[in-house]
Amino acid sequence: MDPDDLVTDRGFGEWERLLNEGCKFPPAASERECQVVERGKYNKSIKRTPESRYYSMISAELRPKASPPKNHYFPLCGLKYVLSRENLEEMRQFWFPDEDPLVWYNQIWGSSLQTSRARIFALLLRLEKPQHITLFHCHKLFDSSLPLLRTHAVFQEEGFTDKDADSFVEKQDMVLAPFFHFNSQRIKHYKLKNEMPIPFLYKEQVEGGSGTHGRVWKVLFHHDHYYCEEHENWGIPGPYYALKKFHRDRRSKKDDFYHERAALERFSGSQSGHIHLIPLLMSYETETTYYMVFPWARYNLKQFWKNVPNRPDSNDSLHWMLGQCHGLAKALQKVHRHNSWKGRQNRGRHGDIKPLNILCFSSQEGDEDDTDPTRYRLVIADFTLMRFHSANSVDQGTASKVGYSRTYQPPETRMGGEEPVNQMYDVWTLGCVYLELITWHLLGSKAISKKFNRGNNPQVLQGFQTLRRLEDTKQYDHVEDKFFNIDGERGPSVKGSVPKWCNFLRQQPHCSEQLGLFLDLIKNHMLRERPGQRSKIDKICSEMEYILTTSFGGNGCRLDHPLDEIDTGNFPPPFTSDTEKRLEDLRRLPRDSLTQSGLNETNANDLDVNILSQKLLGVPGTSSERTSMETTTISRAASTIDRGSVSQPTQRHSRRFLSPSDAISNAETRLGSAHSNESDGFKGSIDSMETRPLDLTILNDPVTRNMKATNPHNGRLSMRDRVIQKLERLKSHLRDLVKQMMRH
Repeated sequence: MDPDDLVTDRGFGEWERLLNEGCKFPPAASERECQVVERGKYNKSIKRTPESRYYSMISAELRPKASPPKNHYFPLCGLKYVLSRENLEEMRQFWFPDEDPLVWYNQIWGSSLQTSRARIFALLLRLEKPQHITLFHCHKLFDSSLPLLRTHAVFQEEGFTDKDADSFVEKQDMVLAPFFHFNSQRIKHYKLKNEMPIPFLYKEQVEGGSGTHGRVWKVLFHHDHYYCEEHENWGIPGPYYALKKFHRDRRSKKDDFYHERAALERFSGSQSGHIHLIPLLMSYETETTYYMVFPWARYNLKQFWKNVPNRPDSNDSLHWMLGQCHGLAKALQKVHRHNSWKGRQNRGRHGDIKPLNILCFSSQEGDEDDTDPTRYRLVIADFTLMRFHSANSVDQGTASKVGYSRTYQPPETRMGGEEPVNQMYDVWTLGCVYLELITWHLLGSKAISKKFNRGNNPQVLQGFQTLRRLEDTKQYDHVEDKFFNIDGERGPSVKGSVPKWCNFLRQQPHCSEQLGLFLDLIKNHMLRERPGQRSKIDKICSEMEYILTTSFGGNGCRLDHPLDEIDTGNFPPPFTSDTEKRLEDLRRLPRDSLTQSGLNETNANDLDVNILSQKLLGVPGTSSERTSMETTTISRAASTIDRGSVSQPTQRHSRRFLSPSDAISNAETRLGSAHSNESDGFKGSIDSMETRPLDLTILNDPVTRNMKATNPHNGRLSMRDRVIQKLERLKSHLRDLVKQMMRH
C-alpha cells in the first residue's frame, strides 16, 4: 500500500480540501435517503431553556435513528444547521453578550479545521454546558485536537466536574464520524478507532453474503460524509455500496485483507481497470477489523439465475449472453497477463471463479422489477484468493494447498502430492460457470440444480447437479457435485454426465450453431482433466470473439436446419422417488460397512463423518433423534480425520497433514477436550469429570438395553455417562481406522 493512500485524520483534511475546491457533495439520491436525512422533528412551540432547546435540536439531528446510542453520529449537515449564523448569534446573546459577533462567529467556525471549534461547541451543547467553550479557548484547543484524553488539563479546570469530563470523553466520538473520499485515482485507506461511529444511514446484511473470508452488507453512507468521483467504466457509483467485512475470528484476516487489496489495486484507481472486473472504491480498518467498499450489485450470478427469467427464443438475449461470456474471458485475460502493472509479478490467477463471485450490475437501478437480462453486466469479484507471480514462477503454486470451491474445483486439487497450480486453474472454473450459464439460457435455473421440467412437459427430469452427484465416486467422506472423478490408477476423468449434458443442450430447439460451437469450446478446450490439455485464456478469448461475431450474422436462436444428430438416449433420466432415495443414500455409509474389526481398505476412503457418528453413537441418522451435545462432540472429533490423517482444524482449504502417530494423539486430545455444556449437568471437559463404573455389557445386550437396572437414576444412564461411553467407542474406532491407513 502506498503511504500516500493512508488517511489517519478521519478524512477531515480531505473534506476541507474538497470544500475549498468547490466540490459539491452528492445530494440525497434516493427516496429512502431523503426520508432518512430529513430534518429531525423539533417542536419550537415548547418553551425551553436555551440549554435544553439546543440539546433537543442536536438530538433531533443524530443519525441513524434506529441504531443504538453508541452508533449515533452528528452529521456535518446537522452541524451546519444547528450552528448556523443566526443560531450562533442567538447563543451569543444568551451566554456571551459581551463578545463581538464577528469574533464570536470566527472563534466557533474559524477559517479551517485547525482553527475551528464547531465540533467542540456542539458537544458542549449536547452536554448542556456551552459556557465551557471559554476553557477550550484558553487551552488553545480546536477540533483538530479531538479526541481528548480524560487526563487532559482542560478537564482539571474549575467548573468541569468529573461527571462533565467523563461525559465529554465518552461522547466525543459522536462528532468525529469520518469523511470518505472515493478517489478515482488513488484508493484511500482509513485507519479508525473501534469507538468511532461510521456514517451509515442504512446497513443491511446481504442474504447469503457470508463466505470463508468475510461477509457483505448493503450500505448507504450519509451524503455529507463521502465524496465519490467519476470512475472509468463505472461513472459515479451509488447511492448504495457493498461493504465487505473480513471475519474477526480468522487469524489470517490481516493477510486476507492485504492480499485482496493488493490484487484490487491493480484494477482500480489510476490503473487500467476492466469493465468486467470489480473496482475497489476505498477501504478502512478499525483496531480489530478490516473493511472494503465496492459498487453495489443487484445480484450475484446464482441469484440472477433465480430472479431473472431466461429468454431462449430472444436473439438479443443470446447476443447478450455471448457478449458477457466474452467479456468475462477478456477480464480474466487481463488478470492472467496484466502488462500495465509495473514490476515482474504481472501474471495473475483469480483462484475462485464461481457464480457467487460473479456480480450482476443493472443499468436500470431504479427499476426494481427489471427482469430483462440484457440490462445486466457480469463482473468478476472477490479477489481474496487471487495471486500474482512473475512469468518464471507462475507454475510454482501447489494445487492441494490453495483454496477452492467444491463444485467448481479443478482435478489438480485432488491429485495429491505437489501437483502445480497455474492459470489453467481459472480456465476450468470458468468453463464450469459457462456451462451452467448456457443451461440457464436454454432451460432455466431449475435445470442447473436438482430437478426441472422441460418446456411444457409435466415430466420431472434430473437436473445437472443431481446427475453429477449420482455419478460421484465419493473420493473423501461425502458426495460432491464437482465436474470430475478420481478413478484409482487412471487418475482424474470428467464425469460422463458432463459431455452428455453438453450433447443434451445441443438438442434443444433454441440451441443455435454458435451455441453449439460454444459448447464444443467448453468441452474440448476448458473442461479437460490435465491442466496442460486446456487452452490458454488467449485462445478462449479469440474463440469467443469469433462465436460472438458470427452470432450476429447467423441463424440466431432458431434453427433452420438441425445440428448433427446426437443420440442422448434417455437423458436426462426422470427424477423419481427412487432418485430422491438414492441421493439420500449417497449421503450416508451403509451400516454393514462398519465391522467390529474396523474399516476395510475399500470403505475407508468413502468414510462419511456423519454416518460414522451415527454408527458409533448407535442412534438413528436423523438429527432430531440425536442430542445436539452428542452430535457436536462426535462431529468435532470425527472431522479431524481426512484421508487417513488428521488435518489441522484451522486449515479449511490449505490442509496440512500429520503423521499417523500424531494423528492418533491429535484425535485423542480433541476427544478428551470436549467443550463445556450446561445441559443435563454436563459441565467441563470429559476427562475432568468424576465418573462412576458402568456396566457396559448390559448396554450391548439388545434385550436388556432399555431395562432400568443400570444405575440409581431411575434405571437410566445420565447424559454424562452416555457421552463418555460413546467417546470411548469412537476413540477405539478412530484408532483402528488410523492403523488401517498406516498399513495401506
